[in-house]
Amino acid sequence: MGNQEMFFNIISAELKRLETSIQKSQNRIRNISDDAKEKYQSELHKIEKHKDELAARMEAARVQAEAVSKEIKSGIEYGIDDLKKAIDKVSSRLK
Repeated sequence: MGNQEMFFNIISAELKRLETSIQKSQNRIRNISDDAKEKYQSELHKIEKHKDELAARMEAARVQAEAVSKEIKSGIEYGIDDLKKAIDKVSSRLK
């Protein structure tokens, strides 16, 4: 597993833990007064929205990183093939 994949796995796990914490908090506010409940629900809604935005940004970064990795790999493979052809061409002339 590469560093990049490990990073995304760590962030995904942390987002899952945060989602669990949000759910626990939502369960707790069910037992409080309506005035306090409304305030906490509003705060939790903002927190959940922020978490969702972060998750979307992370997923976009993951997709972009995969695309860049493929592009780099393709470019390197093309470069290697180019070098091989150039070396073969020179080697064949030297025989």
